[in-house]
Amino acid sequence: MNIRKLAKLAGTSYSTVSRALNDSPLVAEETRLKIKQLASELGYSIDAAAQALATGIKKIIGILYPFHSLRPHESAFTSQAIDMIRQQLLRFHYDTLIAGYENPAQPDEESEEITRLLRQKKVDGIIVFGYEVPPPQLIELKGMNQPFLLVNPPPIPEAEGCTRIIIDHEYGGLLAGQQLLKAGRKRLLCLMENSLQFEVRTRGFERAMREGGSGAYWEKRMLPNGLYDTAYDFVKRNLSYVKSFDGLFVQSDISSIGVLNCLMDHGVLVPDEISIIGFDDIVWAQYTRPRLTTIHQPREELASIAASAIIDLVLRKKQRGEAWCLKPVLVVRESCK
Repeated sequence: MNIRKLAKLAGTSYSTVSRALNDSPLVAEETRLKIKQLASELGYSIDAAAQALATGIKKIIGILYPFHSLRPHESAFTSQAIDMIRQQLLRFHYDTLIAGYENPAQPDEESEEITRLLRQKKVDGIIVFGYEVPPPQLIELKGMNQPFLLVNPPPIPEAEGCTRIIIDHEYGGLLAGQQLLKAGRKRLLCLMENSLQFEVRTRGFERAMREGGSGAYWEKRMLPNGLYDTAYDFVKRNLSYVKSFDGLFVQSDISSIGVLNCLMDHGVLVPDEISIIGFDDIVWAQYTRPRLTTIHQPREELASIAASAIIDLVLRKKQRGEAWCLKPVLVVRESCK
């Protein structure tokens, strides 16, 4: 079966069938659906290479995320969000090419990993995850006039004017602080990592203390990374210190589970003695014992918006610059009621 035979069976022209299969707005909706239905029944599939030559569109979106050796073990949220975006793109018949990028070793060094896929014309557009995206790459992206979308970008001037999906991390930190205070906790500890994203979450937590934490005391401590073992070992080495608090805001679920398990292994009852709130709401948060109270990042909404937005940019249906701000949601489970 080829496209000319399909056109003959459909009783229309070759060009109309070609436009219909490529979702051209020049073809009436009823005609387009009829042709697609017939193609499906006859087992006809589009030659992707020929389509790309004819339209200039490969139907491939690049998804880039900040990569380092620990990343696959630290951020279950990122992997879940990427998979949801991949599934949403498939609904539009777009495939994905997933790659990582790293920050330059020195502030004045250049990194071309983010723009490479566009410069080499391997993809129609790219979705870039993360606070870690280097500002020089944002400047270069903005100058390329190519379709790109930022997901959870850093709050820096270089991100202004880009199409982007912002997650309100400060609001998430505020929710965590408010819930610990609501649970009657007065001696609070923030466990965070040394990056801007965690600083923003802490800023929200601090706001909760200012607005409703009369009589509450809180501290913050840095963890070197977001690994389960790192958090578990921190609590084990500093057990007396951690037990001096009655509420913990651990700013990622992977770390939260490490903290929770270490406390329980050493006979500290959660939430009777210490309440714990995590951040991300990864799948495993609902399977801990007790189940983890956490801040849900809106993965489903993010994925739906991201897929539609990047395709609109590829098809030139939208201009660059649209922005969405997604609010995290408190998910109350047994670890902090």
